[in-house]
Amino acid sequence: MSKLSNYFDLIYGHHRFNFLFQDDYILKYCKTTHRDEKILEQSPLIAFIGKTFNIYWDYRDGVLDSASPVESCVILYQVLEKFGNKPFFYVKPNFSENKCKNIISLAAENNGVVITCPNWSYMSFYYAFYPNRKMLRKHNNFSHKKSDIVFLGNLREYRRPGADYVDEFYKYPVYPPQLDLLKHAPNDASREQVDIPYPQRDFFIDKLMNHFPVSIFEGKSTEECLGIYLDSKLQFQPHGVGPTHSIYECMMLGIPSIIPECSYLDDVVRSHNIICSEFMDDIPHEKITELLQNHDMYEETKNGMIDIYEKHMTHQAIIDCVFNQIKDMTS
Repeated sequence: MSKLSNYFDLIYGHHRFNFLFQDDYILKYCKTTHRDEKILEQSPLIAFIGKTFNIYWDYRDGVLDSASPVESCVILYQVLEKFGNKPFFYVKPNFSENKCKNIISLAAENNGVVITCPNWSYMSFYYAFYPNRKMLRKHNNFSHKKSDIVFLGNLREYRRPGADYVDEFYKYPVYPPQLDLLKHAPNDASREQVDIPYPQRDFFIDKLMNHFPVSIFEGKSTEECLGIYLDSKLQFQPHGVGPTHSIYECMMLGIPSIIPECSYLDDVVRSHNIICSEFMDDIPHEKITELLQNHDMYEETKNGMIDIYEKHMTHQAIIDCVFNQIKDMTS
């Protein structure tokens, strides 16, 4: 039995973690659980409180590489204000060594270590179809697909703010509106947010359409989305605030995606998807064409994606990924 079994008091409640809680697998590490919808104000976090160290698991989306210099440190500041600096592990699924460098430094200065794990989608589609994913994959048949490349999502404009507020208490940047979440923020500091210009999704779709036709679907129900996914050979995934959750939904079904570059993409996502340059100036035409036309290549890619998903991206695999890292680092 693991030395971490029944070790922690778990505080949970945020909906973004429902994926991890669906069959109580995570509770083997917990001696008690306490539901708290607002562990931290407006911040997606669950906390494992242990005798000698804590674990804080954060699921805030990342930032885009050319849109913001660094990610906000607000959640970790909130953690330190609420729980102190008892030794801790800070788990961050959306992780970029460059964009999260201030989070790494802030943790290290306060007895903490940052670790990462694969991502999951916290959208309704994932919860609806994850339990039946193995059966649904049987309908992911190259010969029966009606569409080549599809964008399924919305074309609303996303704000890309900059984390640029610092002072004597908060030497690593946060978004100015987040000052209201912190204890030591001065009342006279500006809460005005300055957005950083960054192309919207239609820019990326137009770039891809200069080379390949793209079918666009908006405003579809969860059931309709499933049909569109299964009918498409490739999905196009232009970023929103950060990498879109549709990437993980497609991987669950074994459908490859075309994705603009982003430092938050991990090795699991990169392994069987098609990565373009960030602004779609470099598109791997030959690889896309081969997947659209070659049945055997498509099946090989699909099966490889399903294998890596089952190995790394199920809720059990993600939980074990985190706790195995912690066991190795505390043994």
